[in-house]
Amino acid sequence: FNTFFRWLKIVYFFLTVSKCKSMASSLKFTEEQLNYLKVCLIVTDELAGGLREIFKREWDNRFKATVGEWKDEPKNGMDFWNRESLRNRKRSAVLWKTIINGNRAEWNCTTLFYAILYSDCIHSLNPVVRSNVDSLRRFRNEKFSHNPRGYLSSVDFQKAILEIITAFHALGLPAQNIREIANKTIF
Repeated sequence: FNTFFRWLKIVYFFLTVSKCKSMASSLKFTEEQLNYLKVCLIVTDELAGGLREIFKREWDNRFKATVGEWKDEPKNGMDFWNRESLRNRKRSAVLWKTIINGNRAEWNCTTLFYAILYSDCIHSLNPVVRSNVDSLRRFRNEKFSHNPRGYLSSVDFQKAILEIITAFHALGLPAQNIREIANKTIF
């Protein structure tokens, strides 16, 4: 839901800034605006997808033999719910409205970061996993969610891409799509 409004805000910003003469005309973006748009795509598609894989990997490592593999089914959501403390259930009640359904495809980055870094179920993370997932969380917050501008300088963009690719490699996730988005010149 928050992602939808963030995208809506981005589209409005780009339409306003570009001063389109008509909807049929092509938008002209500055390099800095394109950099920000690329970060938006990376966060909403690639980062979220990578976090979904990490969550499944961590869940299966802990619970596959006892309650079963994570299969994105309501049973999985209930298994997760039953292993969380009452404190976490209350504190993260908004997130649980989605988690309880068990379908990771419905989980946004906030939900995924909670599930991986802060839930009772996925505790005792390997320090490499924890630090790199937290690095992705900080990346998402600083370059996307809490960025007060709709642009990113080339230097900051290159640093950001290196940061996310480094974290993906450390987590054993493919980074090819991130590279492709980073090198896009036309949208």
